[in-house]
Formats: sequence, C-alpha cells, structure tokens
Amino acid sequence: MGQCACYTGDSKAKGVPDMRYEMRFVRGHVEVYDKDGWFVFSADNEREAEEDLALLIA
Repeated sequence: MGQCACYTGDSKAKGVPDMRYEMRFVRGHVEVYDKDGWFVFSADNEREAEEDLALLIA
C-alpha cells in the first residue's frame, strides 16, 4: 500500500487568501481536499499544489 502522510494548514502561497485545506501525500503525488473533506485536485508535489491553489482562488 502507498504512503499517505496528511496535514492541514493555511495556504502559504503568495496571492492565496487564508483558507483551510488538507494535503495528502499519496503514492508519490499530492491530493488536496477542502475544509469539508471534499477532493479538490491532485498535483505532482506540494509547490505545484500551492500554485494551483493560487490559480483556483484568483
């Protein structure tokens, strides 16, 4: 079974307003969930996830 490390935090990306999200590291990629636990998107790494969050909010 793949590795799954999870954490919840506020966005650190420039231009992303404070919001709650959860990033789960699963089998070599990052899955992002909203504050209610709904899947939002996946990314190759944490930096890409932060950048995609910035685009999503803009």
